[in-house]
Amino acid sequence: MRMPSWIRRFKLYFTEAFMRCTSGQTLMRWTVFSIAASVALAIHPAFARQGFACETPRVVPLEMGVKGRYLASDKSHSRFDPEMVSSQEEVRRRVTYPVSKIVSMADAYRATSDPLRKADISRCLLAHFLSLQQTNALLQPKSDSDHHFATWMTAALSIAFMKADDSFPGGSEVDRIKAYLVKMSNLVRQFYVSRNMNRVNNLQYWGGLSVGAAGLAVGDCTMIAYARTVLKNGLGDIDVDGLLPEELRRGERARHYHLFAAEALASLAELTAMPLSTGERQAMARLSWAIVTSHKGDGGLIQRRSGVSQAQDKDMTGLLLLKPFLGADRKAASLADALVSKARGSIFFLGGDVRYILEYRSSAEGKRVHRNCPMPTS
Repeated sequence: MRMPSWIRRFKLYFTEAFMRCTSGQTLMRWTVFSIAASVALAIHPAFARQGFACETPRVVPLEMGVKGRYLASDKSHSRFDPEMVSSQEEVRRRVTYPVSKIVSMADAYRATSDPLRKADISRCLLAHFLSLQQTNALLQPKSDSDHHFATWMTAALSIAFMKADDSFPGGSEVDRIKAYLVKMSNLVRQFYVSRNMNRVNNLQYWGGLSVGAAGLAVGDCTMIAYARTVLKNGLGDIDVDGLLPEELRRGERARHYHLFAAEALASLAELTAMPLSTGERQAMARLSWAIVTSHKGDGGLIQRRSGVSQAQDKDMTGLLLLKPFLGADRKAASLADALVSKARGSIFFLGGDVRYILEYRSSAEGKRVHRNCPMPTS
């Protein structure tokens, strides 16, 4: 960054004053130098540390007010009602914005190597988490849609907490945040256990992921075991063609909901580090292949089986989570690479940058948690 001319003149003035001092005026020299250095640090961004501006936490309304946006007459839940989309925009923004700030800060914390900036972000994260905890945010869902949103927010918050956990000091504040995440996950678990489990779909997979992520954040092996059970059941739902029957019911959004379900299942596999049997890995490979190849021009197997032309997905980041399951299928892997080349690389409901999930199993943190919460031997 080039210094403005007035700062260069300012620097030359103090340099000249510094050099005019005689050898017996050492103290004077250092005084002049200190003033010049202080001014430079204060007024020029090339010298100054870039601080982190901590936004005041916003409050999530106790009455969330989230409602479904699909047309009431559409049994496939695939076609939006424009009026509901419009009326729900601000409602959903008020619910998600405070969580989105935490997610973005957690990624910023991991992205910077500046220890002072890390400390700034950590303090801000702590304040935002405590704001949610103190206001009982997301703990009073009323409608099914409220519960679904609380599920996704639980996953996002838990993974964001994991990303910055090493920066938080021990003590009552962190204990309160962990207790809050447990409360959220208990609500999620109670809600999905009470659902009709004869028709399991992507929502149950996300419920398992939310409980598992919260369990990893707080170190609760029982919660992690529940998530592994959901994963095992979800892998069993994949048919011989690699499709999920409940997601095929979603009309023109069948492909979208296959990917949405697969994001949860792949994240569960990576985060819980559950060893997959040969059959389970093959099932996940079939699902991944069906989703990736459905983005070819003919809509692939999903379009043929659903019988409906598929709506275009806006972002393909989720395919990054499926690539490890494609194995030696080079054509599918190449197609996936092309599809994700312009993807954001971040999924809000998964706590932001998905590279964290892909790297978690082999990380020191992941290995430590999984040593403490191993799979049962029987």
